[in-house]
Order: sequence, then C-alpha cells, then structure tokens
Amino acid sequence: MEQYVNGTPVVRAMPNLSAAVLASTTALAYGRHAEDTHRTAVRSLFDRVGETVDVSEEAMDAVTAVAGSGPAYVYLFMEALIEAGVQAGLSLSIARDLAVQTVFGAAKLVKETGGDPADLRRRVTSPGGTTMAALTVLEARGFKMAIADAVRQAIRRAGELALQKKTS
Repeated sequence: MEQYVNGTPVVRAMPNLSAAVLASTTALAYGRHAEDTHRTAVRSLFDRVGETVDVSEEAMDAVTAVAGSGPAYVYLFMEALIEAGVQAGLSLSIARDLAVQTVFGAAKLVKETGGDPADLRRRVTSPGGTTMAALTVLEARGFKMAIADAVRQAIRRAGELALQKKTS
C-alpha cells in the first residue's frame, strides 16, 4: 500500500470480530514511514478493543488465517458441540449455555494461567475415561490436521486476494 501514498505513514491492522466485545486480538504491521508516534497512536486505538501485537507485513496473511478467521473456527466447533448436546438429549438452551461457558472457561484458564493448552488437555484426560474416548475419535478423524489445512487454505486465499488488489 505504501507505494500508492508517497511517504505517508501506513499501518496495516487486522482486528477480529471480538472487538465488538472489547476482546479482539489485533495485529499491526508498520510501514517504513511509520514512526514511534504513529505506532503509539495506532496501538492505543486498537488496545481499546482488546490486545494488540506487532508483526511483520509478511506475517499478516498468517495472522488473518489464525486470528482474523479464527473466531469462525471456534464458532463452528461450538455449533458442533451444541448440536451434539441436543442429539444427546439436552435442550438447545442448556447445550448452548454449556458449550459457550466451556469454551469461555477453557480460553480463560489458558489466558490467566499462561498454561499450555496441550498440558491442560492432558490434565483433563483420564486414561480410559470419557475425555480420552472422545479425543481418540477427534484424533482419528484428523481434527488437528483439518485445522492446519484450514489455516493453510486461508493463508493461500489471503495471498490471492492481495494479488487481486494489486492488479485492479
């Protein structure tokens, strides 16, 4: 973008939908003309809607795939958990409340303790227990691989969209 604005400071920002509840994670990539005063001003704006990280311009497609699109991945997981709860006999209201609080609580535990998600997963997984049985199914169905493939596809698409903007 800098090539079109002749020396004007440019900052590229990628917030996510959670900015609506002041819980976004926003990545900022600074152009070569952005000085400390610009960085501070832009960061202070985005810090008001959540947390802010600085990344290189080259990292922005990955940021888009992980944090920009990430809420949709979580919502899809929540949809599946709610639907499974209803299929198991829970009311829609109870299934939704359980899924929402479960995702919120898990994220909060990682955030507030700084715990590694893999370690926390192992702590809740008893050998031969219900969680182990469920995780075995998710692993057999390629859960992590599906997420990795989705992120790679989003990165690829971000690159395509950037090329379209350059040629139009």
